[in-house]
Amino acid sequence: KEEVPAVLAQGLLKLAANKLVDLRTYQAPLAESVGERPMATSLARLQAEETTLITTLLHTQIEISDAQTRRLLQLIDGTPDLRALVSAMMPDLGMSADGAEKSVIGALEAFRSMGLLVSP
Repeated sequence: KEEVPAVLAQGLLKLAANKLVDLRTYQAPLAESVGERPMATSLARLQAEETTLITTLLHTQIEISDAQTRRLLQLIDGTPDLRALVSAMMPDLGMSADGAEKSVIGALEAFRSMGLLVSP
């Protein structure tokens, strides 16, 4: 019975090493949804201006090589709503309003799932 905690700890470490579970000592302020006025971390917005490697709230780095996607990331500071973001991105995307809206919503959802959006 004394072996159970050690076996459990070893199993958890193996899962974490293989990125099947995420062990943290705090709850990151991750957004649970995109929200009305999405906001990326200030670090992500700054990095999007300078480089293609962006640090997430999950302490990972992702590469965003597409300039339009990085521009959108720079814009989401919690100020503009979805309509304003679509309007700002339409010239870059070269799409209809409906197409641009779908593209922006898809990118925002991807940002959220990558750990780039913070909760308000």
